[in-house]
Amino acid sequence: MTTLVFQSALAPTTRQLLAVRHSLGYQDKTLGTLLASFDRYFFAHGRTDPWLTNDIVEAWVASDSPLTAAARAHRYSALRLLGRFLAEQHPQTYVPGPVPGLTSSFRPHIYPPTEIQALLEKAAHLRPVGSLRPRTFVTLIGLLYCTGIRVSEALATGIRGAPNLRGPRLHDLRHSFAVHRLLAWYRDGGDVQARLPLLSTYLGHVCLISTQVYLNITAKLLQEAASRFHAPALPGASGELS
Repeated sequence: MTTLVFQSALAPTTRQLLAVRHSLGYQDKTLGTLLASFDRYFFAHGRTDPWLTNDIVEAWVASDSPLTAAARAHRYSALRLLGRFLAEQHPQTYVPGPVPGLTSSFRPHIYPPTEIQALLEKAAHLRPVGSLRPRTFVTLIGLLYCTGIRVSEALATGIRGAPNLRGPRLHDLRHSFAVHRLLAWYRDGGDVQARLPLLSTYLGHVCLISTQVYLNITAKLLQEAASRFHAPALPGASGELS
């Protein structure tokens, strides 16, 4: 396993960022490699200020050519995470924004309660009968959905679907947990925006933006939000145009 080396003025904060994300269950192999590359570039160009600037970000992203659009997006994404982390101590830090046209269009499968119940029932009848296997999977599925933890936090090996097919994943139970919690908050009339930081902290998100994605993830959720707003009745209005 290659040891990542950081030696620039950004090194302490970069190590701290990776340590925090590791403690939250992120693997971050690609992120670590990208940040190590940027650290070398930052150091080689004699930068001594422990924050990001627009020029150094753009220079590093364009330093290796030709890069695919996806590769550039990965570089921007890595520095966006680092920038947000640095900005806590250095407000002057430049934080790259999302790259137009390069943001992911992926949307997780949100399991409705009926599908979760069906999964639990199917898991309870796994073979061999009388073994721990059915109870293990019932416990695992219930744990993932009821707590919203990551799959990597619950087990060391992943579960894959059929070859060349992308179906619902165990990790989507985490997304389902978040969406259903927001739905419950909308239904009880609470201030969802005010409560969003609570969900963000619970899920271990570094930035609130990561949690806000769930606000737009299902039409059902948007319908719940829209149902709370009604046109106000105007004094003296008869309901007809004169």
